[in-house]
Amino acid sequence: MRNIEASYSKSVGPNGVTLKITPATSPDAGFSIARLLLCTIPAWIFASLVGAVITTIAGSLLSMLGIGLNGFLVTLYTVPVAAAFFYGWYKSYRWFSRWFLRKQTEGRHAYDVELLVNTQGVTVVGSKKFFHADDIHRFVIKNAFDNTYELPMTGYVATGSAMAVGTAVAANAMTNAVAAVANNKRRAMARISYFVTIEAGGVSHKIAGGLTDVCANGVMTDISRALGNEIA
Repeated sequence: MRNIEASYSKSVGPNGVTLKITPATSPDAGFSIARLLLCTIPAWIFASLVGAVITTIAGSLLSMLGIGLNGFLVTLYTVPVAAAFFYGWYKSYRWFSRWFLRKQTEGRHAYDVELLVNTQGVTVVGSKKFFHADDIHRFVIKNAFDNTYELPMTGYVATGSAMAVGTAVAANAMTNAVAAVANNKRRAMARISYFVTIEAGGVSHKIAGGLTDVCANGVMTDISRALGNEIA
């Protein structure tokens, strides 16, 4: 899947300024080996269930017909089980990917949004939600990863035999490698997880998300200008 950077377009009409905002594509939206490997477990369970059903039915039929197992029948048995495994793998991967990306999208508030802004206030076109200009306290840019922390890198000093020291050093290196990968992913996600909120009536409302810092600031600035003031 081609990555799309966060962007927005602005047009001026008789009713005010329309902003059409497109969030950035998640870096996890494409093919994932990690998700594929994780789906091996449900695929194996599904194949085992199919195998159990086939064994029960085929065993009963063969017993009734007085036919014993042979190489040909075993081959016939393994083919549908293998097919069930790969089918379960494929379906699990698709379902899990959709679920994972949907939860991620919700967290980033990464939806296509259209806003209509004029001196009266801000309207979220899709939901018809309207924020009157007199009720708006300010706009705030936040990040979905503001309250998350990077995994710390560790240093481990070991003493003892050469084997013990080598094992400890290797384990520490693996731990740091995992932490580095997780931290790099967090930074990549944080870069496209800015969102713009309107604070009105004592409540904070997300109006656009899944943005870069530059895009979020641009949206906030253009909304303020279209309102005819410098709310920020």
